[in-house]
Amino acid sequence: ATAKRLPIVCVAASGGSRMQEGTSALVQMQVIAAAIAGARAASIPHIAVAGDPTTGGVWSALVAGADVLIGVPGARVSFSGSRTRPAGADPESEDFLADAKWARGFVDRLSPVNRLRGEVASIVRLLSPRSRGDIPGRAPLPGRPGSAEDRSGDDGGHDGGEGGPGRDAWAQVVSARSSRQARTDRWLAAYFEQTFEIRGDRCGGVDAGMRCGFGSRDGATIAYIAQTGQPSTPAGFRTAARLLAMAGRFGRPVLTLIDTPGAAAGPGDEAAGIGSAIAELLVAVASCQVPITSVVVGEGVSGGAMALASPTDLWMAPAGYLAVTAPELATSILKLPIDDVPQVAGLLRLTPAELLDRGIIRGIVQPPVATPGSARPQAGDPR
Repeated sequence: ATAKRLPIVCVAASGGSRMQEGTSALVQMQVIAAAIAGARAASIPHIAVAGDPTTGGVWSALVAGADVLIGVPGARVSFSGSRTRPAGADPESEDFLADAKWARGFVDRLSPVNRLRGEVASIVRLLSPRSRGDIPGRAPLPGRPGSAEDRSGDDGGHDGGEGGPGRDAWAQVVSARSSRQARTDRWLAAYFEQTFEIRGDRCGGVDAGMRCGFGSRDGATIAYIAQTGQPSTPAGFRTAARLLAMAGRFGRPVLTLIDTPGAAAGPGDEAAGIGSAIAELLVAVASCQVPITSVVVGEGVSGGAMALASPTDLWMAPAGYLAVTAPELATSILKLPIDDVPQVAGLLRLTPAELLDRGIIRGIVQPPVATPGSARPQAGDPR
């Protein structure tokens, strides 16, 4: 497959290494790993299906190392087989099933057997070196670029103004938080013709508010990372870094859509390494070998937003804003009364017009307009 530049599809139904062959079977895990490493170096996509069962060395060498992993609902998928689990382990535990692997982000999609053919074909169509199209210099902008004074375009359903020079900063923040504006789902649905999404950080974490995947636009495959208005978690930042690594390997430009009130900051997030996850993603963005285009489509707050922002190609939607922190938190940090929040918002210089004047963003871009045939990205859960 690597020599012929063809995508690899593995369909597994195996209990693992053969006992009758002893250590000779065990060392095949290294042989498989070397083959996978060669495919990765050659930018060949590896798609795996975990059937019933997929356990032992077949799971941990061949299947779990795939770029995209599909699990069959109810299939036994685990490193330990039914006869090798610790004494007292519940044999009926869902932790040993594909469904639990999906819930924890070790499997990208769950697909019943009768849908596998279509699921695999869709992914191969997007990632195959022979079908993913020419490499565009960068991800095309989602909508038409405008100026700070342009207030006539479609803002995706928001009823207010567009964030020009006369907009009040606090009103801009309220606008960015409004559920009536064009949120990430509508941006993605209007931008892409076909998509699939990866799920989880492959470390047991899933952030449902961070959508990462690949989509087709004008015959070319483009990677995307999209926040959906929620605080981003360590798992979300690590999933984004995983997507960037795949995009770099396949030579695909990346589009990031930024919409977050900031990084999650609870005790559990600290325990899971929120600071380290942001740091690693910032480095991954800075060192990415493919172009990254970013658009702030809603709230862009603190390091949770900056971690996804292109250093050289950052744009903003009319109703968005970008700030060092939320105005309420800035007011608290400055030890000012809560009534001063609107005034502090103005001091943060967070509106599109101000950011454009200071050279922090390249311009203001209108949301894309949905066309017939636009497909909403699928999350991969058949339920």
